[in-house]
Amino acid sequence: MFNVYHINEERFRDFLQGKACVFPDDFELVARVDNGDIEQAYLATKVSFDEAMRGKRINWWSDPLPEVQVVKKSRNSFIGTVMEDLVSTRFHLITLHGEKEIYPGDEVSMKACEVIFTEVKTIEGQDPRRKLVCGIPLPENQNYVSAWGCECSIVDGWVDISKDVREDFTEGSVLPEFFHFVKVFVRPWIEKEGPKLKRYQNTSIYNGLCRAMMMKKESDTVLYTTALIHDVPKWAEMKTPASLVFQNQKERDIFMDVHFSDRTWASTPDRFITNEFVMVIPVDRKMLKVVPPTEPEARGMYQVYHLSRTEHMKLLLEGGEVKFPEDYQKVAQVFCDDLSYAHTATCHIDQPWWRNSGVHLIKMTKKSTSVGDVIMAPRGMKIYLVTDDGYMGIEQRSIITREMFFRKRQYSGG
Repeated sequence: MFNVYHINEERFRDFLQGKACVFPDDFELVARVDNGDIEQAYLATKVSFDEAMRGKRINWWSDPLPEVQVVKKSRNSFIGTVMEDLVSTRFHLITLHGEKEIYPGDEVSMKACEVIFTEVKTIEGQDPRRKLVCGIPLPENQNYVSAWGCECSIVDGWVDISKDVREDFTEGSVLPEFFHFVKVFVRPWIEKEGPKLKRYQNTSIYNGLCRAMMMKKESDTVLYTTALIHDVPKWAEMKTPASLVFQNQKERDIFMDVHFSDRTWASTPDRFITNEFVMVIPVDRKMLKVVPPTEPEARGMYQVYHLSRTEHMKLLLEGGEVKFPEDYQKVAQVFCDDLSYAHTATCHIDQPWWRNSGVHLIKMTKKSTSVGDVIMAPRGMKIYLVTDDGYMGIEQRSIITREMFFRKRQYSGG
C-alpha cells in the first residue's frame, strides 16, 4: 500500500520553474493506493490522454480505480510526486526516468527529478539570466537562449563527437526541452546521417521549438554541428500554430503537463483548451499541435451554475424568489462555441452530462441544466438565465422569480 503526495498548489508553479520544494513541508497527501507495485500505484493517480479518449476515466479522483482511496482532489500525478511505501516506510520520488528514494527534509526540484537545469554560462555582454553556451559561442546579434554544437570527426564511417563537448553537454541545459532535443534527436541524427553527407552540403532538422544544422566544408572527415533554441514561446501570443515532435508518448505527456497544466477538454474529444484559450491537439503519440487563440469571440469557457438546494426551486414554484449568485453553485465549465452547447452539454441525454465533450466537472450533481439555472458567457461578458423558451440576460447580481423563466406559458400554481 502507498500514500501518494503531491506538491501543493502554492509551490507547484515554483517547482515547474526549477525552484526547490521541501518534502514533506511543501507536499499534501492526495490518495492511498492498495497496490504493492509502485509503478501501478503511481499510474492509478493519473489519467493518460489515451484513457480519456477511450472514455475510461475523466480524472483519477472523480471515477477512481477500486484500489484508490481519494484523500484530496488534485492534478494528475507527475514527476515530483512522492510515494510512501507503508510496508517498508520508505519514500520514493518519481523522476523522469523512474524513481529514487528520498528522506523527510530533502529538497525536491526538477534537477532532483532528473530534468536537467544548470548554472548559466555566458559570454561577455550577454544577459546572464538568459544565455547558455554548451560547446560553442552563441551567434552574434541573434536572440537565442541556448546553443550546443561541436566539431565531429568521421572515422571508418562512424561519427566521433568531441569528448569535451559531450561532457559539457551532459551538465544539462537551462531549458529541458532543448536538452531532450539534443540528446534524443540531434545526436542520433548526427551519428546516422553524418557519414552520408557530401562535401559542402548541409542539412537541418526542426521539432517546432529547436533547430539543428549539420554541414561538411572542405573535408570529408569533419562535420560541424549546431543546435539552437529561442525562448519557449508565450503560447497565447503566437501568430501561427506550431507542431511539436517528441521521441515518445511519455515525453509528449510530460511536455503537456509542464506547459499546459491548466488544460481541460475542448468541445471536441480530441483536443484540450487552456485558460488562455490556447488549443492543444495531440496529433498522435509523438506529436502535438498548438493553436493560438484566434477563434470567434463567442468561443471560450462557459460557467454553469445550478440552484444550490432543491428547496430553492420549491420556493420559486410557490411564488418566492432567490438570489444570484448567493443561492447558486458552479457545477461545470464548458469550452465551446456558443451558449446553447453549454446548456445541452450539461444535460443527461445518452450518458451522464459530465462525460460530454468539452465539459469539466466542478461539482457532482444528478440534475441536468434546466429552467432557473444560470450560464455565464466567456470572460464574464454576459450572464443568462435558462428559461422555458430560451435564455434571458440577467445582471451579475439578480433576483430570480418564476415569472422570469416561465415565459412561454402562464404559470398556474397548485
